[in-house]
Amino acid sequence: MHFRNIVIFIFTVFTISTLLASKNMSDSLRKQNIEKMIQDFEKKIFVPTIEVKDIFKISRHDIKKDYIIVDVREDFEQEVSVIPGAISKKEFEKNISKYKNKKIIPYCTIGYRSAKYTEELISKKINAKNMRGSILLWMHEGGKLVDTNGKSTENVHVYGEKWDLAPKKYKSLKKQSWFNYLWGK
Repeated sequence: MHFRNIVIFIFTVFTISTLLASKNMSDSLRKQNIEKMIQDFEKKIFVPTIEVKDIFKISRHDIKKDYIIVDVREDFEQEVSVIPGAISKKEFEKNISKYKNKKIIPYCTIGYRSAKYTEELISKKINAKNMRGSILLWMHEGGKLVDTNGKSTENVHVYGEKWDLAPKKYKSLKKQSWFNYLWGK
């Protein structure tokens, strides 16, 4: 029992210090951490990417005509906010033939899940490029988010503590950890 209490104490101190560190982190340091995380998983998953800055350079007309942005996050994440004009993975897959002549740009929180999905799409001969940095870099580069009613919002679901790297002006929501469930925090 003594060992269990020590483990819980260490985990609690680590969790609290991590939370405090991320809350006080500057936006530029948050962006640096995002880049480091991206570089780590890009060593394992090799898919074509498109930079957020390059998406911004495409005209609204061309985006609607030639591209489709697909949100591969979970429903509970999408219920908080999405990139304007994006459709869900479910909607895309339900109408996949409708988008056969489009360039597909999947995104998630930071780009790992969307990279895996991009890999899957490419294996099916679908023209896809992963949005590098996904919704996190989208916000850092000045992209807007909308809620389920299409209204501008500064709420974003970042999936978990590790990915709580949204710009400070945003309110980050996270999936509850087992620690939160056990202690009701």
